[in-house]
Amino acid sequence: MGIVALFFFSAVNAQAQRVRGELRLEVHDPQGAAVSPAGELISEANGIRRTFVAGPEGRYVAQDLPFGVYRLSLHAEGFAPWSDFVEIRSEVPVRVAVTLGVAPVTTQVQVNDSARLVDPYATGTLYSIGRQAIEEHDAAEPGRELLDLVAEQPGWVYEANGVLHPRGSEYGVQFVVDGLPLTQNRSPAFAPSFDAGEVESLRVLTASFPAEYGRKL
Repeated sequence: MGIVALFFFSAVNAQAQRVRGELRLEVHDPQGAAVSPAGELISEANGIRRTFVAGPEGRYVAQDLPFGVYRLSLHAEGFAPWSDFVEIRSEVPVRVAVTLGVAPVTTQVQVNDSARLVDPYATGTLYSIGRQAIEEHDAAEPGRELLDLVAEQPGWVYEANGVLHPRGSEYGVQFVVDGLPLTQNRSPAFAPSFDAGEVESLRVLTASFPAEYGRKL
Protein backbone atom coordinates (compact mmCIF):
# COMPACT_ATOMS: atom_id res chain seq x y z
CA MET A 1 0.00 0.00 0.00
CA GLY A 2 1.10 3.55 -0.59
CA ILE A 3 0.15 6.99 0.66
CA VAL A 4 0.13 10.17 -1.39
CA ALA A 5 -0.10 13.31 0.75
CA LEU A 6 -0.88 16.59 -0.99
CA PHE A 7 -0.46 19.97 0.72
CA PHE A 8 -2.55 22.73 -0.81
CA PHE A 9 -1.99 26.48 -0.43
CA SER A 10 -5.48 26.96 1.06
CA ALA A 11 -6.14 25.40 4.46
CA VAL A 12 -9.06 23.06 5.07
CA ASN A 13 -11.33 23.95 7.99
CA ALA A 14 -11.57 20.53 9.59
CA GLN A 15 -10.29 18.60 12.57
CA ALA A 16 -7.61 16.19 11.39
CA GLN A 17 -4.10 15.01 12.08
CA ARG A 18 -2.15 17.34 9.81
CA VAL A 19 1.35 16.03 10.59
CA ARG A 20 2.62 19.58 10.06
CA GLY A 21 4.15 22.18 12.32
CA GLU A 22 4.47 25.92 12.73
CA LEU A 23 7.35 28.37 13.11
CA ARG A 24 6.97 31.66 14.99
CA LEU A 25 9.77 34.16 14.46
CA GLU A 26 10.65 37.38 16.30
CA VAL A 27 13.54 39.61 15.21
CA HIS A 28 15.16 42.49 17.14
CA ASP A 29 18.31 44.58 17.02
CA PRO A 30 20.89 44.60 19.88
CA GLN A 31 18.88 47.32 21.68
CA GLY A 32 15.66 45.28 21.56
CA ALA A 33 13.91 47.31 18.85
CA ALA A 34 11.91 45.38 16.27
CA VAL A 35 13.51 44.71 12.87
CA SER A 36 11.61 43.72 9.72
CA PRO A 37 14.07 41.59 7.73
CA ALA A 38 13.51 39.68 4.53
CA GLY A 39 13.98 35.96 4.93
CA GLU A 40 13.98 32.54 3.35
CA LEU A 41 12.89 29.18 4.78
CA ILE A 42 14.24 26.14 2.96
CA SER A 43 13.92 22.38 3.44
CA GLU A 44 15.60 20.44 0.64
CA ALA A 45 14.28 17.13 1.99
CA ASN A 46 10.66 18.35 1.87
CA GLY A 47 11.01 20.39 -1.31
CA ILE A 48 9.93 23.56 0.53
CA ARG A 49 11.26 27.03 -0.31
CA ARG A 50 9.45 30.06 1.10
CA THR A 51 10.48 33.72 0.98
CA PHE A 52 8.94 36.28 3.31
CA VAL A 53 9.25 39.72 4.91
CA ALA A 54 8.64 40.04 8.66
CA GLY A 55 5.98 42.46 9.86
CA PRO A 56 6.56 45.91 11.41
CA GLU A 57 6.91 44.32 14.85
CA GLY A 58 9.58 41.95 13.57
CA ARG A 59 7.28 38.93 13.62
CA TYR A 60 6.55 36.23 11.08
CA VAL A 61 4.57 32.97 11.32
CA ALA A 62 5.16 30.07 8.92
CA GLN A 63 2.34 27.53 9.04
CA ASP A 64 1.67 24.12 7.48
CA LEU A 65 5.31 23.02 7.55
CA PRO A 66 5.98 19.29 6.99
CA PHE A 67 8.15 17.84 9.75
CA GLY A 68 11.86 18.07 9.07
CA VAL A 69 14.95 20.29 9.18
CA TYR A 70 14.78 23.81 7.74
CA ARG A 71 17.40 26.45 7.05
CA LEU A 72 16.20 29.90 8.14
CA SER A 73 18.06 32.88 6.63
CA LEU A 74 17.49 36.57 7.43
CA HIS A 75 18.92 39.77 6.02
CA ALA A 76 18.11 43.44 6.59
CA GLU A 77 19.78 46.66 5.49
CA GLY A 78 22.38 47.81 7.99
CA PHE A 79 22.53 44.43 9.77
CA ALA A 80 24.73 41.38 9.38
CA PRO A 81 23.03 38.41 7.67
CA TRP A 82 21.86 35.58 9.92
CA SER A 83 21.30 31.90 9.15
CA ASP A 84 20.65 28.76 11.20
CA PHE A 85 18.87 25.40 11.16
CA VAL A 86 15.41 24.95 12.70
CA GLU A 87 13.83 21.55 13.40
CA ILE A 88 10.06 21.05 13.14
CA ARG A 89 9.20 17.78 14.91
CA SER A 90 5.63 18.21 16.23
CA GLU A 91 2.48 20.29 15.83
CA VAL A 92 3.59 22.45 18.78
CA PRO A 93 4.72 25.84 17.38
CA VAL A 94 8.48 26.37 17.40
CA ARG A 95 9.46 29.85 18.61
CA VAL A 96 12.68 31.42 17.35
CA ALA A 97 13.94 34.78 18.67
CA VAL A 98 16.75 36.34 16.64
CA THR A 99 18.93 39.34 17.47
CA LEU A 100 20.53 40.77 14.35
CA GLY A 101 23.94 42.29 14.83
CA VAL A 102 24.96 45.56 13.21
CA ALA A 103 26.77 45.06 9.93
CA PRO A 104 30.53 45.60 10.34
CA VAL A 105 32.26 48.35 8.40
CA THR A 106 35.10 46.07 7.33
CA THR A 107 34.78 43.53 4.55
CA GLN A 108 33.99 40.00 5.69
CA VAL A 109 33.69 36.57 4.13
CA GLN A 110 30.86 34.41 5.44
CA VAL A 111 31.22 30.64 5.15
CA ASN A 112 28.16 28.45 5.69
CA ASP A 113 28.19 24.75 6.39
CA SER A 114 26.71 22.45 3.78
CA ALA A 115 22.93 22.19 3.55
CA ARG A 116 21.25 19.11 4.95
CA LEU A 117 19.78 17.52 1.87
CA VAL A 118 18.17 14.69 3.81
CA ASP A 119 16.52 14.48 7.21
CA PRO A 120 18.99 12.70 9.55
CA TYR A 121 16.11 11.50 11.74
CA ALA A 122 14.01 9.95 8.98
CA THR A 123 13.67 6.16 9.18
CA GLY A 124 10.93 5.46 6.63
CA THR A 125 10.60 5.56 2.86
CA LEU A 126 9.50 9.06 1.86
CA TYR A 127 9.81 10.97 -1.41
CA SER A 128 9.07 14.71 -1.40
CA ILE A 129 8.21 16.74 -4.50
CA GLY A 130 8.35 20.52 -4.16
CA ARG A 131 6.52 23.36 -5.86
CA GLN A 132 9.22 23.96 -8.46
CA ALA A 133 9.18 20.34 -9.66
CA ILE A 134 5.37 20.41 -9.89
CA GLU A 135 5.39 23.62 -11.97
CA GLU A 136 8.09 22.39 -14.35
CA HIS A 137 6.56 18.95 -14.97
CA ASP A 138 4.78 18.33 -18.28
CA ALA A 139 2.11 15.64 -18.15
CA ALA A 140 1.76 13.13 -20.98
CA GLU A 141 -2.04 13.47 -20.74
CA PRO A 142 -4.25 16.31 -19.39
CA GLY A 143 -5.23 15.92 -15.75
CA ARG A 144 -2.40 13.56 -14.85
CA GLU A 145 0.24 16.05 -13.71
CA LEU A 146 0.35 14.88 -10.09
CA LEU A 147 -0.26 11.20 -10.84
CA ASP A 148 2.61 11.22 -13.34
CA LEU A 149 4.92 12.69 -10.69
CA VAL A 150 3.97 9.88 -8.30
CA ALA A 151 4.41 7.23 -10.99
CA GLU A 152 7.97 8.48 -11.58
CA GLN A 153 8.97 7.63 -8.01
CA PRO A 154 10.60 4.25 -7.24
CA GLY A 155 8.15 1.37 -6.83
CA TRP A 156 5.17 2.91 -8.67
CA VAL A 157 3.60 1.90 -12.01
CA TYR A 158 0.46 2.67 -14.03
CA GLU A 159 -1.96 -0.16 -14.75
CA ALA A 160 -5.57 -0.65 -15.85
CA ASN A 161 -7.40 2.69 -16.33
CA GLY A 162 -4.50 4.85 -15.26
CA VAL A 163 -4.58 3.43 -11.73
CA LEU A 164 -1.45 3.87 -9.61
CA HIS A 165 0.00 0.64 -8.22
CA PRO A 166 2.55 0.90 -5.38
CA ARG A 167 4.94 -2.07 -5.23
CA GLY A 168 2.52 -4.16 -7.31
CA SER A 169 -0.43 -3.66 -4.94
CA GLU A 170 -3.69 -3.16 -6.85
CA TYR A 171 -5.93 -0.29 -5.70
CA GLY A 172 -3.77 0.20 -2.60
CA VAL A 173 -3.31 3.98 -2.74
CA GLN A 174 -4.50 6.31 0.03
CA PHE A 175 -4.68 10.03 -0.83
CA VAL A 176 -4.42 12.53 2.03
CA VAL A 177 -5.14 16.21 1.27
CA ASP A 178 -4.09 18.72 3.96
CA GLY A 179 -4.38 15.97 6.57
CA LEU A 180 -7.79 14.71 5.40
CA PRO A 181 -7.85 11.13 4.02
CA LEU A 182 -9.84 10.49 0.83
CA THR A 183 -11.32 7.00 0.84
CA GLN A 184 -12.86 6.98 -2.65
CA ASN A 185 -11.12 5.75 -5.79
CA ARG A 186 -9.12 8.70 -7.17
CA SER A 187 -7.99 7.15 -10.46
CA PRO A 188 -8.71 9.30 -13.57
CA ALA A 189 -11.45 6.95 -14.76
CA PHE A 190 -13.53 7.43 -11.59
CA ALA A 191 -12.79 10.91 -10.19
CA PRO A 192 -11.71 14.37 -11.38
CA SER A 193 -8.01 15.08 -11.22
CA PHE A 194 -6.32 17.31 -8.64
CA ASP A 195 -5.44 20.83 -9.80
CA ALA A 196 -1.65 20.93 -9.85
CA GLY A 197 -1.72 24.73 -9.67
CA GLU A 198 -3.12 24.60 -6.13
CA VAL A 199 -0.62 22.08 -4.75
CA GLU A 200 2.43 23.37 -2.85
CA SER A 201 4.15 20.05 -2.22
CA LEU A 202 3.67 16.31 -2.61
CA ARG A 203 4.92 13.59 -0.28
CA VAL A 204 4.89 9.93 -1.29
CA LEU A 205 5.14 7.13 1.29
CA THR A 206 5.42 3.42 0.52
CA ALA A 207 6.66 2.10 3.89
CA SER A 208 6.93 2.99 7.60
CA PHE A 209 3.56 4.73 7.69
CA PRO A 210 3.00 7.24 10.55
CA ALA A 211 0.80 6.12 13.43
CA GLU A 212 -1.89 8.75 12.76
CA TYR A 213 -3.19 6.69 9.83
CA GLY A 214 -4.34 4.11 12.40
CA ARG A 215 -6.10 0.93 11.31
CA LYS A 216 -6.72 2.17 7.79
CA LEU A 217 -3.57 0.44 6.59
